[in-house]
Amino acid sequence: MTTASVTIARAELAAAEAAQHEERRAHLVEQLKLTRTALIREKKQFDKMCRQITDAQQTLDALRSETLFTSDALSRLEGRKPVIADFDMTDPESREWQSNCDTLRAKLEELRTRRTALGSVEAKRIDAVNLRDHIRQLEYAEQNLLRQLRSEIAPTNVQGEVRGV
Repeated sequence: MTTASVTIARAELAAAEAAQHEERRAHLVEQLKLTRTALIREKKQFDKMCRQITDAQQTLDALRSETLFTSDALSRLEGRKPVIADFDMTDPESREWQSNCDTLRAKLEELRTRRTALGSVEAKRIDAVNLRDHIRQLEYAEQNLLRQLRSEIAPTNVQGEVRGV
């Protein structure tokens, strides 16, 4: 091989390596963009889930409190059952007592229905934990891609040797 052909071969090799380097860098940048997009989306979703969980917990606490209050009121009212109610439910006092009991029972049923419709706050928390884990994975992937990009940018033609002392 002549010196000119070696020089040409080295130039072609360097050009091919530079093209491969740029292609790899472009691929890493594209992966980084996709990861960042997913990370931003997931973080927004996580923040939204946290607000929903807080709201659901507050609603659940309020429902529990109201249910307890209503249940206690019903128990107290049933304890004050008029004696005549066992014999004559047409008596005005018996009808009023029965009407009040029915109202409280209906309210308890409505509270139970609202509680059932609320769903499981714990299930929402588990979903949030899983989403947070996924966010951590995306953050790790982002850092890994940034590290790879930084190493791609670092000069590759620096040569040197390490000498012992």
